[in-house]
Amino acid sequence: MTVSNASIADRLDLLQLAFRYGTVVDDRDWPALGQIFTDDVEFDITDFAGTVTKGLDALIALMDSPNARHPVAHLITNVYVESLDATRGTMRSRLLAVQTDGSVYVGSYSDEVTRGENGWRIQQRVCSYVRRTDRN
Repeated sequence: MTVSNASIADRLDLLQLAFRYGTVVDDRDWPALGQIFTDDVEFDITDFAGTVTKGLDALIALMDSPNARHPVAHLITNVYVESLDATRGTMRSRLLAVQTDGSVYVGSYSDEVTRGENGWRIQQRVCSYVRRTDRN
């Protein structure tokens, strides 16, 4: 089905998925990442001088690492579904990442989503850096 034919329920589920990520990370509720990502997730943060992490357990370990650098707040916005059928789709969103010094980084998420027995989950996420507010 095209995005225009996708159900409102599916679209709302995907919006919830995008928004929930920010809360889960800000709350450091690492087990709840399983409500957002598939077990075989591929999480790409190479644009932030990171790596590509494969698998939910590896992602949880990355997030919980003492070396992990997390913003004070993740504000997810401009969420839209690019394509969607009954079981797969693509979604994009923006990230406003508030830092401890008050600066704000802007990034974007490009997600491949899939629907399984537990509903919609992100199977692949590519995080991209856009700009900081203190630079032109």
